[in-house]
Amino acid sequence: MEVIDLEFTSTADAVLAAVKKAILEASKGDAKVAAACGDISVTSMWRLTNFQQVAKVRVPRSVKPTEVSHVRVGWTNCRFKIRRPEAIRCSGPDMSDSYRKCGDKSHKEKECPSDKCVACDRAGLKLGPHRPGSAACGAKRTAGLCRSNNRRND
Repeated sequence: MEVIDLEFTSTADAVLAAVKKAILEASKGDAKVAAACGDISVTSMWRLTNFQQVAKVRVPRSVKPTEVSHVRVGWTNCRFKIRRPEAIRCSGPDMSDSYRKCGDKSHKEKECPSDKCVACDRAGLKLGPHRPGSAACGAKRTAGLCRSNNRRND
């Protein structure tokens, strides 16, 4: 998760305290959330060119961090958002080393002879040429081979 729009004077300790407080308030006294709040940590902070900061916060899934959208750090109301989407239910083979369009490992992108979508091909869908995961991708729209819930807990 990320805390965005931090003042340049904000510290990691202040961010951590504010995140824990916001999550505890959103949980409305849930004992499981309160117990898991000890596992929340600020892993890094960096400055932006506009004199603001961003903090990367590791939050366990059991804390339900997506119920909180804003965190008050000092005088600033900061956005609390998902760092990047994470696939949580992949049913296919590991294709992290494969070329994303055709699924083959033997060639590079500009040498790809195929115009098929590997996701639609594996799902048995016959659609025109498109990129996997795009709006035209039938596999993304229907069954969701690698469905993302847009919740990453860093």
